[in-house]
Amino acid sequence: MDHLQVSDVRKIAVLRTNQGVGDLLVCLPAIRSLKAAYPHAEIVWLGLSWHERFLCDRPTGIDRLIEVPPSLQLRNLNQKMDRDETAFFEDLRREAFDIAINFQAEEDLSYYILQQLNARCIIGQSMSLRQLYDRSIPYTYYQHEIIRHIHLVRLLGANDITLSPTIELHNWEKEEAERLILELAMEKPFVLLHPGATDMRRRWPTSKFATVADELIEKGFDILLAGDERDAPIIQDVIQQMNGKAYVLYDGIALGVLAALHTLSQLVISNDTGPLHLARSVSCPTIGLYWAPNVINWGPLNQDRHIQLISWDLPCPSCGIIPNRPYPFEPKSAQCQHLHSFIRTIAVADVLDAAHRLLFTARPYVNQIGC
Repeated sequence: MDHLQVSDVRKIAVLRTNQGVGDLLVCLPAIRSLKAAYPHAEIVWLGLSWHERFLCDRPTGIDRLIEVPPSLQLRNLNQKMDRDETAFFEDLRREAFDIAINFQAEEDLSYYILQQLNARCIIGQSMSLRQLYDRSIPYTYYQHEIIRHIHLVRLLGANDITLSPTIELHNWEKEEAERLILELAMEKPFVLLHPGATDMRRRWPTSKFATVADELIEKGFDILLAGDERDAPIIQDVIQQMNGKAYVLYDGIALGVLAALHTLSQLVISNDTGPLHLARSVSCPTIGLYWAPNVINWGPLNQDRHIQLISWDLPCPSCGIIPNRPYPFEPKSAQCQHLHSFIRTIAVADVLDAAHRLLFTARPYVNQIGC
């Protein structure tokens, strides 16, 4: 046994209540490492309701999911707990967790939540000089998110490491994805484009997505534009600027079905947003469009099937301010309220070149002579 392992562990709580798909997926390698180190312990994920719907019955290393009440995710620490919150913590204390792990990138509120569990050992990231945790690593913003969580579980002797988040698809998700493709009546191999992103500063211009789509149609591919209902205006803007025909899916697609759609595509081209991470998790070739600071935390660690194209523009084009040091996108700074795409200078030619490499030339090569 590794000297860092905790003895007689029967139950481990892991807290993560971030909304993003990528925020969830980057935790999975660490969870699998944790499960390998504590194979007989029950790992309980404390998260959001959609986490349970998405992760249910998938072999991720998570054994059970408990939803954290929305009121606890935003509460004021000086505020008295209401009856529902009190009952929630009483239920968690009855679970008798041995270890509680904070996967959140903040300290006070999440530590407060885990402290209520009365676990023997609390693990987290120290964001100040206070030593709140029993074991901790210093919090550094510019660190890849997968590596960050792996470092955390290594504090518990979890050393069996894989770097790529992967998910397994249910048969019904594959069947539903195939049904949707048949319903759309696409006749050719297709490339899937995700032109949306929650923050417009991470959105590549719709005119450039339209140009790429038309060029790929000329090369013999169908184009599928996908997103959720918030992306509908962006998708329509791409379509209006295209010369060719595009197919569209953005209404009520379950996350697992979207992942299955990725496996049916030849390539995914996407802004730095949740569906890009989802495509990687099912081994679909991807082109990710990144603003330079964000690629440090969210870029692909495995680049044999994934190409990252980077915009190095840092100053706001309106006022010259570099927004929100050291946290680029959360929220806008008081000095700069302008909203621009910070990845607008990524060239269409570079995206098409990357697409050509992945669609036509990027194949593993092994020299069979002399080795």
